[in-house]
Amino acid sequence: MVLSSLRAWFAMRPRIVRIALPSVVFVILTVVRVQGISEKFWLLGDQIRDWTIALGSWRDLPLSGTPSTAGGRSLGPVYYWMLWLIRHALGPWLDNLPHAGGIGLCLVQSAADAFLLTALWRRTHSLPFALGTVLLAATSPFDMALTATIWNPPVAVALVKVTMAIMLIGNDRPSTWWVVLASGVAWLSVQAHSSALFVAAPVMASFVVNELVARRWMRALQVAQAIAEVIFVLQIPFLIDYSLHPAEPAGPTSIVANVMFTLSHPSWWSLRVFEAAHGIAMSFDYILLRPWTFPSLLILIVASVVVTAVRVRQDVTLASITVIPLLFAAIGFSTWQGTFYVYWFLTLTPPLVLTVALALTALPWRLARSVTSTAVLVLALVCQPARFAQAQITARLPEYGPLLRGSRELRRRTPELRAIEVTFFLPPSSDPEFLYKLLGGKIAATAKYVATIERTGDVSYRPASEP
Repeated sequence: MVLSSLRAWFAMRPRIVRIALPSVVFVILTVVRVQGISEKFWLLGDQIRDWTIALGSWRDLPLSGTPSTAGGRSLGPVYYWMLWLIRHALGPWLDNLPHAGGIGLCLVQSAADAFLLTALWRRTHSLPFALGTVLLAATSPFDMALTATIWNPPVAVALVKVTMAIMLIGNDRPSTWWVVLASGVAWLSVQAHSSALFVAAPVMASFVVNELVARRWMRALQVAQAIAEVIFVLQIPFLIDYSLHPAEPAGPTSIVANVMFTLSHPSWWSLRVFEAAHGIAMSFDYILLRPWTFPSLLILIVASVVVTAVRVRQDVTLASITVIPLLFAAIGFSTWQGTFYVYWFLTLTPPLVLTVALALTALPWRLARSVTSTAVLVLALVCQPARFAQAQITARLPEYGPLLRGSRELRRRTPELRAIEVTFFLPPSSDPEFLYKLLGGKIAATAKYVATIERTGDVSYRPASEP
């Protein structure tokens, strides 16, 4: 009786439900992601560098992206500019401390998840499928952990999710403005992290392919021109930076070098197909399945790609955000001659999860599709406690809490110190004095005292003249 009444209520108010449910998901995901952030924030050298930039003036913001493990720098400044906006929106409420940046990125990610939920629900007309798919991607422990830090890969992931949502809502919409919007967001994800190119390229190409399939030749040229203009406009800051600093490495130099090596040595041995497949499977195992593991994940991925490819074979738009990015990644990473880093595959996680979910629900019977869609949601919900626990021990710095409490106490007592020492371990790239200086304290060579912060957050002093 109660269940039927609820169903009737939802049926009478579909618009309210479609707005309220994504909003609830946004709030819940944000709360889960920021849990413990003020006690365990990952304060390493990269976070100190990037938050220092965000604390500066807009005139000093970089025109290119972060230094990349693939050589050079990222292709654009969207990450730094977004972090700067977060600092101005949230920083004053949190004493401009770095975990404000982590909270801001959690809000961005959760908003992207809510948008993707709305788009999937609208496209598939299945709430269990949409909610289960979004939760499986959003609550992967590695993704949740990195989102609560100051780092560019989660920004790229959020922009990939927004791109996917735009494509799902727009479908085959012919509007040039829709092409510009989707292509712009897709390219911004590439600026945030180069690995997003495996998603952005198929997305942008799909607009041209749809026009070619419809035999609208001139329209295809117009769409291609619009996409090229969008990329050029978004790359203007990067081009200005390159012209001002021509001697500095620009873009992912190691990636270019690896691709050129493979092309100049066209052999089976230079094309690392098996290594790439193994690296992709191992990375997704770490990203999506921890604290468990699944030895046959590569088989599941390949089977899902095949099944979904058949299912979406006549839908270029849907293929561009599912199987094609995964195939492009497999080909692209087979040219890489170095080590595969797990976080490179974060931007491919939403397309992978959607691909697997579509494969699991690719059944010809409506009732069977409904059952498997519900099973996807149940699986996502059952995994949540273990996933949350795993996220709390990944990319966390438990020493951040006592360091913050001690820094607050030192700033309250003393406006100037010679140095700050700690009795607990901090990573070499961290800085025990950073938070004290953010809170308004000053480190000066003429100060009379050296302070020590204990693991409890308690503080003590000694004269600077003492060893």
